[in-house]
Amino acid sequence: MVRASNDRDTSALSRRDVVVLVYAPRRRAFNAKATGLYAHLGIRALESYLATNAPDVRVVCLDGEILTEDEIKEAIAAELVSAKFPLLGLSTILGNYSVSIDLASYAKSLNSNVLTVAGGPWATELPQQILATAECIDLVVRGDGEEALLALVRADNPEHVPGVVCKDSSILSERSFVPLEHLPPPLARISTLVPYFENFRQVYPGQSFRPAALYFKKF
Repeated sequence: MVRASNDRDTSALSRRDVVVLVYAPRRRAFNAKATGLYAHLGIRALESYLATNAPDVRVVCLDGEILTEDEIKEAIAAELVSAKFPLLGLSTILGNYSVSIDLASYAKSLNSNVLTVAGGPWATELPQQILATAECIDLVVRGDGEEALLALVRADNPEHVPGVVCKDSSILSERSFVPLEHLPPPLARISTLVPYFENFRQVYPGQSFRPAALYFKKF
């Protein structure tokens, strides 16, 4: 059982030491099948940007395409138990929004210093509604999240960060846009892809998937 942090500092103006990026799994009610074949480029792009611009910060990506809600909770607990000022970033869509909110609430119960940030298509379109109804969400990022997330990690005042919407704010921040030429390529690590190859073999036994076949080929 992981206990909540004793260091009660809910201020967003604290440099973050751990960033956990989550693309939550979808609930069965939406009847949307997760294939688990491809890494979620949204959170991987954020990971790469932070690795390039804030290499001292630990970044963990948790993809609901290959992880269950319980597995993601276990991983969140493992990261938050020792972190002083963690940040939980959630990439939201219609189908995974309720799970994302549950994960944010769970993170708050583990570490009172965690800064919870919602992004992705759903948060971009409905920032004020999310902040008004989800007490466990501290901030919303509209549009591209790379520069906004880096600013939050560095403890910039969120009220002055483009693309960030704060609670009780009467000003709706414009969507953040980061030109592709300003972004580093996603980190290329074969270890990142292995879980997707393994997932394919389990979901589609006997079927051929060339990238997976290359990995498992015996030399």
